[in-house]
Amino acid sequence: MSKIVSGLLKSIWLIPGLIFLYLIGGDRPVSIALWLAPVFFIRYFRETGRIIGPIVALPFITAISVVSNIGILPIPLNIAVIYFFKSTIIAIIPYILDRNLRSYLSMGLRTLLFPASIVALLFYQSSIGPGMWVSNIHIVDDINLLQIVSLSGVWGLVFFVSWIASLLNELWEHRENFPSVRRLVVVSIVIITVVYGFGVIRIRISHEPMQRINIGSVVPRPAEAQAAVQNIQGLLGLDETNNETRLALRAKIKAHFSNLIARSERLASAGSEIVIWSEAAALILLDDSEECLETAMQSARKYKYYLGLSVGLQRDKIHRDRNGFRPFIDNMLILISPEGEVLWEYSKSKITPGLEKMVMIPGEGKMRLADTGRVTVTGAICYEMDFPDLIRQSGVMDADLLLAPSNDWPEIKNRHATMTRMRAIENGVTIFRPTGSGISVVYDAYGRQLVKVDYFQSGGASLIYPVCSESVNTLYSKFGDYIAWFCIFFATILSATGILRVIIEKDKKTIS
Repeated sequence: MSKIVSGLLKSIWLIPGLIFLYLIGGDRPVSIALWLAPVFFIRYFRETGRIIGPIVALPFITAISVVSNIGILPIPLNIAVIYFFKSTIIAIIPYILDRNLRSYLSMGLRTLLFPASIVALLFYQSSIGPGMWVSNIHIVDDINLLQIVSLSGVWGLVFFVSWIASLLNELWEHRENFPSVRRLVVVSIVIITVVYGFGVIRIRISHEPMQRINIGSVVPRPAEAQAAVQNIQGLLGLDETNNETRLALRAKIKAHFSNLIARSERLASAGSEIVIWSEAAALILLDDSEECLETAMQSARKYKYYLGLSVGLQRDKIHRDRNGFRPFIDNMLILISPEGEVLWEYSKSKITPGLEKMVMIPGEGKMRLADTGRVTVTGAICYEMDFPDLIRQSGVMDADLLLAPSNDWPEIKNRHATMTRMRAIENGVTIFRPTGSGISVVYDAYGRQLVKVDYFQSGGASLIYPVCSESVNTLYSKFGDYIAWFCIFFATILSATGILRVIIEKDKKTIS
């Protein structure tokens, strides 16, 4: 009976961990919860049995993950449950490694096993799955601490947060024998001071760029957005043999495009030097592609502005089979100069799960660069901003300005806008993100938020932002995910060392 009571008391650590895990999820996460959840989860796994601990934790962590993130993923609930169950299995591996192997490592190394394993597994998940949606690290909101991302990418920050959790548990276990961890405490204080101090200094010595450029955004108003959705639905259900219906739909789609061009021209007349549309703000049919592009080029030439045309361009006729539709729409961003020339075209390469996956043709993912004479401009589209290695191209190219047209939904509007900030710091680039059904934001090269506009409050109103833009050199843009690869190597070495020592200990016991 006493063993049962003792086991229940040890399992109590799981409860605060689950509470903080819940606060991490959703569209308005609590930043401090990101730091506290792993502290209590480490404590729980260390206190409970090596088998019963994971078995008990797995369903509870899965359930909390599902409940706290309802509406976040654009997939049915039953598929979301399976997704989070699989993710939880991977997520608890670092806790299991820490629980079983740490005692076979030296004092300093044992605090590094957990964070190195976290980074290694998250990097693996992000590489084969939904990018940085596998991590909640973007909810860290201290601008000074975030500057470490310019050196290490997001993985350095993941490592740091996880290391703090491991460190606190080590200090807790040695709370009655402080001399044994005195050196660890001193080294840890130095590391924390250096990491945070770097951010403070980097922000302090930053300067405002000399170049200032007025950028306008065109986001379909709610009624226009609804009409655009109906146009797409009409296109998907179109009977090609019904000429009257086809012509009526074609007229609606062209009228919507013309309306957005007119709004762009008003912004240009009001002083916008660049006008950028939100993601797939208009649909262009196969038969009208040349006419619509010529209209856009004439507009840019007449009003002397750069036009960032974000459209869904029909590339092929609609083909249906028993599996659904064959992708036929190219989700594009086209930059047109004031001379009416196409400077570059870019097709979205990372396609969002759901309807978009059914109809969108993925691009090659090669970002383009144009020099306006004042700033260099590149672009990527919405979901792609969640993939650090893809967006790193902007840093490699030394782009001053990254146009990131997006389109969200209410359940992710704040979370997804915040994720963009990491890409700005990693690559030292100003990001302009006009967003339908979400949050339009502008981040400078240090991740400082310059503008924030809620679509559901502004109603998709056209706005002009005076943006200061100049690229900033970063270590991450030069060397990429070197921290992640180092953590994979380091976690492998530490785990192998721990396992080898476990085997040796068992052999000694067998011999004795």
